[in-house]
Amino acid sequence: MANKSLGQDSKNLPDKPGVYLFKNNQGSVLYVGKAKSLRKRVRSYFNKKPGLAKVKQLVANSHFIDYFVTASEVEALVLEANLIKQYQPRYNVSLRDDKSYPYLVVCFDEKWPRVRYTRENHKNKRRYFGPYTNARSLRETLDTLLKIFPLRTCSPTIFSRAENTGKPCLYYHINRCPGPCVGLVEEEEYERTLGQISAFLEGRQEQVIADLKREMTKASKNLEFERAGLFRDRVRTASQISDKQRVAMDNRLNQDVFGLSIEGEIGCVQLFKIRAGKLIGSEDFIINQVGGVDVNESLTEFVKRFYDDLSVLPDEIVLPNPVEEPEAICEWLSAKRSRKVKITVPMRGKKRRLVEMAEENSHHSLARYKMRSDYESKRQKAGLQELMKALGLKSPPSVIECFDISNIAGTNAVGSMVVFLNGRPSRQNYRRFKIRVTAEGESNDVAMIKEVVGRRLRRHKIDDKKFAVRPDLIIVDGGKPQLSAAMEAIREFEEEGLAVAALAKKEEELFIPGRAEPITLPKNSQGLFLVKRVRDEAHRFAIAYHRQLRSATMSRSGLDKIPGIGPKRRKLLLKKFGSLKKIKAAGVDDLKAAGIPKELALMIKEL
Repeated sequence: MANKSLGQDSKNLPDKPGVYLFKNNQGSVLYVGKAKSLRKRVRSYFNKKPGLAKVKQLVANSHFIDYFVTASEVEALVLEANLIKQYQPRYNVSLRDDKSYPYLVVCFDEKWPRVRYTRENHKNKRRYFGPYTNARSLRETLDTLLKIFPLRTCSPTIFSRAENTGKPCLYYHINRCPGPCVGLVEEEEYERTLGQISAFLEGRQEQVIADLKREMTKASKNLEFERAGLFRDRVRTASQISDKQRVAMDNRLNQDVFGLSIEGEIGCVQLFKIRAGKLIGSEDFIINQVGGVDVNESLTEFVKRFYDDLSVLPDEIVLPNPVEEPEAICEWLSAKRSRKVKITVPMRGKKRRLVEMAEENSHHSLARYKMRSDYESKRQKAGLQELMKALGLKSPPSVIECFDISNIAGTNAVGSMVVFLNGRPSRQNYRRFKIRVTAEGESNDVAMIKEVVGRRLRRHKIDDKKFAVRPDLIIVDGGKPQLSAAMEAIREFEEEGLAVAALAKKEEELFIPGRAEPITLPKNSQGLFLVKRVRDEAHRFAIAYHRQLRSATMSRSGLDKIPGIGPKRRKLLLKKFGSLKKIKAAGVDDLKAAGIPKELALMIKEL
């Protein structure tokens, strides 16, 4: 529908609960919202009173409205959350980098569930605790938890390897894992430990400490003094953690207390986690697209996004401002939790003081974020300015491309190209190359550099869109020989205007054409920091691709020559034995036990 007719057509929407989507002329979703009445909610965007800046912009850029009718407000809320995840609309308030927040997860979808640090999208049969905004703190928390609750943390591959060899890993020997891979723990005891770590993360520390003390007393009575000593140490560590958590409330409720601070287009939400009356943690979350949005709407969208993936929910959510349609949100969260969840906006008393404390912390967190982000921006600008002066460029190099080579004696040789835009990595513009210039077994990094730079310039010459942006500066890893190779490629494709430099690893010196002596940047200079970061990123990217090719070559070698060994059987063998070397070392009976016919097993033994 045409943009001018949006307001008129909104009158024809049904007077029922549902979800509406504002879309532009290309069909892209600009905004997703839910409504108790689709007609009344959408018509409010076109009333005669001047709207908020964001609403005006949204209506001006929209060309038609799509909608879904649902049976209830709660269904509409769930559908809205799913559509926001799917489309990531531009005008919806969003958690900044929300996909990257780390969680602790207990993997109940595995026979011996493990606990680990993760940033994965949430999956069924896994229990997530978080999110946390400080990754380092979370890793330290996990390390401390394993001292109290020794559980498996290894991947399925490492677990299978230990299972096959009958040798547990280091974590077993330092009492961080009970050794389920080699049958050193009963399932019942393992499940009990899983229950304890879940209870501890939920805030029921006192209950867990009491359980650990009972285990310690039981072991002591049975004269198992070494086991009793282990439980004593766990009780001590758990008690130290519990003692650090100051009492916040007289009641025993589990509460999430929020504070909100907004400045311009960004805001910060501060969360205080209160479990069984104790403040056990605090996290802050930066949110985007809040400029020109009502505070209540910002808070509503954050609450819906935040609790959508969480599996552990509190008894009460304490907020600084009301949210829209709190009854529907409470009903949705209560259904997720299978117990009642209450939303409170306190005006006075202890809860209000907690909210005020959370709000004060949100102001400080937002100020720290703005200061840090501005610092990074200034540092990048300074680095680009220093490079411009040191290399004699006419302007700061906004687009920097760096090339590196990775190979072992010429085999599986690859080249990498990384791109930095205004001092920041632009990963969508990274490129990788399989080297063609050398014969197998011959190593010639200089010729490889010429090939890779030449192939990049050729693609630009033929107007390949993937190589459309012309760099302001090319950096190659190496010294004068690599610089000469890059210059040969540049001359060959008549791109003499390109600025080029080679960065030698030993002394971190820069070589440029027409200058015999290298350029040495000060050790603490932002320019040196930038070129080293660019070079290291190219090196990392090249090595990753080289390992990928080498791994594929190893998995194909030998086995692919045997008729009857296809991708499925090769995958089965590698999963069972772990490597080609172990497959060759396995006996015929072992291969047969893995599902390989005797004839094929004999052929494998002849490799």
